[in-house]
Amino acid sequence: MALESTADAGETPPAVDVHRLDGEAFPSFASLLEACDDYAGHSGCRFILQHFVGILDDMTEQDPGALRVAGSARSSDSGPLLAAKLAAAPETRRVAGLLRDGDSSLVKEVNLANQVIAEESLHNAMSATFKALDLWPPSPLSGVSRDDCAYRDFTAPLPVIAQRTYNEKARRLADMVGSRERAQRIGQTASFILDFAQETCDLAPTPLQEEQRLLERFTDMVAAYQNPEAPVPDAENVQNMDTLGAGRKWWEENRETVVWAAAGAAALVAASAVAASRPGRRRR
Repeated sequence: MALESTADAGETPPAVDVHRLDGEAFPSFASLLEACDDYAGHSGCRFILQHFVGILDDMTEQDPGALRVAGSARSSDSGPLLAAKLAAAPETRRVAGLLRDGDSSLVKEVNLANQVIAEESLHNAMSATFKALDLWPPSPLSGVSRDDCAYRDFTAPLPVIAQRTYNEKARRLADMVGSRERAQRIGQTASFILDFAQETCDLAPTPLQEEQRLLERFTDMVAAYQNPEAPVPDAENVQNMDTLGAGRKWWEENRETVVWAAAGAAALVAASAVAASRPGRRRR
């Protein structure tokens, strides 16, 4: 059965939250996210410091109430885009200063944003791989209820994990903010915060060992499912894998499209294709 929203056709739709960025998920950044919401609509939920050349460099902290002006570098900006940048600039400058000074609540939420991206990377990589394996969803499984979303439990067989991952996606489709999944909006907000931290303070995310370990385990399970007669990967080679990427290099390569786990999903699908081409019977 195809995934679909569970809202009843006869229900009165709730008031739509039109915000692109989720300040409730990151309360220490809430004022920045509120100020940058229109800008995020123009930038695809990216924060790019170069967009503010001619604005931030002409501002002074001593006179925050002064008329906001833009330099010649912004002459090609449309009226709405320029207005969005001017609205975002004061809070951008203020929060960047706090983050550079090591504000503990902001640093904590930068780390939280990194965790959100890592978890989304794992979920999206798994979803993409199960689609490639024609396990989206698998054949109906007895003993796996519709509300069983424990997809990170890798002690279960791969088809059970596939069903749980599918259940998690169905759960997300039932938790919408306007026309978007709440989890998607939180993920985009996390991406925006990581952009902001790197662009304004040169803070790059670091790889999370737990998510890396889970993705490596999942990769092994996919290979074994595709070719049960294949040898177990060498432990040293598995340890040296960096499927989620490493710190600054990973973020710089993957943030352009803000597609979580692009590298991880591609690696897993490629591994599946290689395994499928080897001798051995595909197990269903």
